[in-house]
Amino acid sequence: MDNQATENDLLEDFHSVTSLEEASTGQRFANYLVDLVAFIAFMFLYGVLSFFVVRVTGISIDPFDEDGNGFVQNIYSLLFYAFFYSVVEGLTKGRSLGKLTTRTKVVHKEGQPLKFKDFVLRSLCRIVPFEPFSAFGGYPWHDTWTKTRVVQIR
Repeated sequence: MDNQATENDLLEDFHSVTSLEEASTGQRFANYLVDLVAFIAFMFLYGVLSFFVVRVTGISIDPFDEDGNGFVQNIYSLLFYAFFYSVVEGLTKGRSLGKLTTRTKVVHKEGQPLKFKDFVLRSLCRIVPFEPFSAFGGYPWHDTWTKTRVVQIR
């Protein structure tokens, strides 16, 4: 009976890999918008936390201090963006908040699940200038460069 269960699991895995349907452009765009709003909410909460920490301790934990360098602030923002995506997709095994709402998931091109380093690489690719515009060519660079794709979940 154990052998039968293993064969069924293998067949299910094979079927799930061979029957993956690409996410539509509309789903991908919805993912982007929902995730962008989630990131802005994350940054807002970070700002509120920073405010209260400064008020209570007098110590600033905010890299976006008014006296800071604009270039450094932009680098922090980009790194926060990559950190946010890496953690969210890594903890949810390929499903950001946008992907949860559109019932999609990111996988390797062959259909296998990703490792945490794959999520980090995808996230770092997202901070390349003009990367969002690469989606107009069919596949965004963060998918092409990391050999990943976003698929629908049944």
